[in-house]
Amino acid sequence: MAQQIKFEPLSGCIGALVHGVDLSNNHEDETIEQIQEGLMMHLALVFPGQNLSSAAHVALGERFGLLEPRHPLHDIADDLENIMVIENGPKRAPDNEDWHADMTFRTLPPQASLLAARVLPPKGGDTMFSNMYAVYDDLSKSMRHFLGTLNAVHSVETGYKKILVRDPIYEKDRLKALEKMDPADSYTTHPVVEHHPITGRPYLNVNEAFTSHIADLHSDESRALLNMLAERVRMPRYQVRHRWSVGDLVMWDNLATQHYAAGDYSEYRLMHRVTVKQFFRAREKEAT
Repeated sequence: MAQQIKFEPLSGCIGALVHGVDLSNNHEDETIEQIQEGLMMHLALVFPGQNLSSAAHVALGERFGLLEPRHPLHDIADDLENIMVIENGPKRAPDNEDWHADMTFRTLPPQASLLAARVLPPKGGDTMFSNMYAVYDDLSKSMRHFLGTLNAVHSVETGYKKILVRDPIYEKDRLKALEKMDPADSYTTHPVVEHHPITGRPYLNVNEAFTSHIADLHSDESRALLNMLAERVRMPRYQVRHRWSVGDLVMWDNLATQHYAAGDYSEYRLMHRVTVKQFFRAREKEAT
């Protein structure tokens, strides 16, 4: 029998606390379907106190879709290559203080992530999520039409050069990694307005970390438009903020959201991320 799952909204726009599910168990298809439907509705799901093992974390991700084996510029866990290790603290400054969706510099960015808290500072390190459906929907009709005619360039170099400025200790290693990246994996053009492969809904698809410019505009026009859109993403009305506890797992839709990790701490913080490259349901929809 499938587990009885309840989604408790965390804000008026995005996010839900999930009750009634043990993610360490083997899940029936109906349970996985309920979680994915909840994700499509709420965009960011908080599963408190799950305390998943690394193996259970990966196994859960595999139930939703094809996994990313690794991130091109981050460490991976020694025991399981599908876990990306995110370490910050005294030896490495926090480096996610830009609103972004993960890996939009790829032709096909990942569709979801499952992030688990392993070690946390005594305070700080919250993660915020912003709803890109709502940001787009609240623009004027004329602006929505205009954005629908545009394309934007996304570049890994744009995002990671900002990180290197903040954390020069890692500059040499990161620059070497950037040089080795396949150009097909590090630079691409996306429509400014994309449509979600499962819901079909339009969402805003530019972010302050990886979007370098609007391809169709002069540079000053591009900067002005991107700055205006970034200000919309930052508006609290579109956001939810999660204060982590050790053992929490948060799953988010990487297409229809952006996220921001507050760097208001200096102590050690360790997170493990499993990334869903493509949902099985998205593949089924493409095949029909």
